[in-house]
Amino acid sequence: MIIIRVLCIFSIVLVGLISSRLKWLDLNSSKYLSKIVINIASPCVIISSMTGHKLTHDNFISTWLIFGLLFAGYILMIGISTLLTKAFRVEENQQGVYKNFFLLTNNGFMGIPVAMVMFSKTGVFYLVIANIVMNIFVYSIGILNLRHKSNDASSNLEQAASFKRMLKDLCNIPMVSSLIGLLIFFLQIPVQENLTFLLDTLGAMMAPLTMMIIGIQLSESHIKRVLLNHKLTLMSLFRLIILPGIGFAVCLPLVHFGVIDKLQAAIFTINWAFPCAAIGVVFAEEYKRDVLIASEGTFLSTFFSIFTLPLFGMLLIAYSGG
Repeated sequence: MIIIRVLCIFSIVLVGLISSRLKWLDLNSSKYLSKIVINIASPCVIISSMTGHKLTHDNFISTWLIFGLLFAGYILMIGISTLLTKAFRVEENQQGVYKNFFLLTNNGFMGIPVAMVMFSKTGVFYLVIANIVMNIFVYSIGILNLRHKSNDASSNLEQAASFKRMLKDLCNIPMVSSLIGLLIFFLQIPVQENLTFLLDTLGAMMAPLTMMIIGIQLSESHIKRVLLNHKLTLMSLFRLIILPGIGFAVCLPLVHFGVIDKLQAAIFTINWAFPCAAIGVVFAEEYKRDVLIASEGTFLSTFFSIFTLPLFGMLLIAYSGG
């Protein structure tokens, strides 16, 4: 039943793609739908996922455990992304873009609605934690990967301004919603039943709208031309298949020795199976890097994830019991 639901949620991508091809929706509509997802539906899902959990010693420990595990995973990914850019002989002026291609994961915009279908409410809760961790790296290492290294005074001023902008960017609605949700969870603040119903109702928009937006964006891309970039195609498949495979292999002994449970292992693994986050394109534009490579990388990883992510999802649902 769950497997059918996973396939159904991804079939909505076709609805968005066909709607765009028929001119019912254009690329501009994607921008407005994204605002609804990011600023309304996503915060509702985030806060809702953190309500109704009774704070115990076990889930207090498990929350910080998954946070620490994911934080360590992103630290490791910094090293892996550096090694991969060298292994694939990426040109020096494109290395920052490719590093972000591996580091920045779409575990919020795409991840949370997928987790709503694949896993329990606890699974969504864990993925919200993953999104918080990822945002820390997005607005720190993600920016550092693209900035010039220099010691002159003007560069120092630019770095100070960039640091202030980084802090400002961290204060986005999903991040603030995550912090509110954590406060509700850790302080055990009661949430009225009707408010929970409202949050769940608004949050239900997230999955179909997200998949439709992906379909609209894919309809605007030239698939054949992008697929001719063999290096990026190979790196996309490596990112979507090999990296989550490595993540799962790392988790197996931790599950065996009782350090983490199967659901935590599933969330850690699926986190690396999501495509590259679109924020990488925004960063490439802002810091005057190769925007075309950033755009094509995001497109390819999103396109291939339509096939690879359901497969990983089915395997992890069977492994964790949903």
